[in-house]
Amino acid sequence: MRKSADVVVIGGGSIGCSVAYNLAKKGFKNIVLLEKRYKAEKQLAVIENSAAYTPQDLYWALINFKTENILYMMALAKDEAIRKAISNFYTHQRNIKPTIKGRDLLKLGIKPGPVFTRIFNQVLNTKLDGQLKTKKDEINFAAAWARENKLID
Repeated sequence: MRKSADVVVIGGGSIGCSVAYNLAKKGFKNIVLLEKRYKAEKQLAVIENSAAYTPQDLYWALINFKTENILYMMALAKDEAIRKAISNFYTHQRNIKPTIKGRDLLKLGIKPGPVFTRIFNQVLNTKLDGQLKTKKDEINFAAAWARENKLID
């Protein structure tokens, strides 16, 4: 990857490509066109340079990437274990979601607000670790977490 450029065009859609092309026609030599693949490459480098990546770390690192970017990262991955971890995310983990809903938290006596997101994320992280199998497990976990954090008595 280049370390410097005379011109950086952000976005590889039709307009970005057209801008880069026309700049090249006008004589610019060192043009870099950045698009989502750049972000995928950067995220893959972070994953590859990390000492240890938990299922939650990988989930949150990859969840906002489109399929083509995830497949691109798998193709670029230097380490087979990382390639398998990304593949596991794509085939299994990306579809894991909490089964509890806001109404379940309301029944526990938790007041609505941003805390709902915190609870759902904690449930998701614990579910990614394989510790929560059923909706009842999720409700019990959410209740315990809410008590620990003094959200309910």
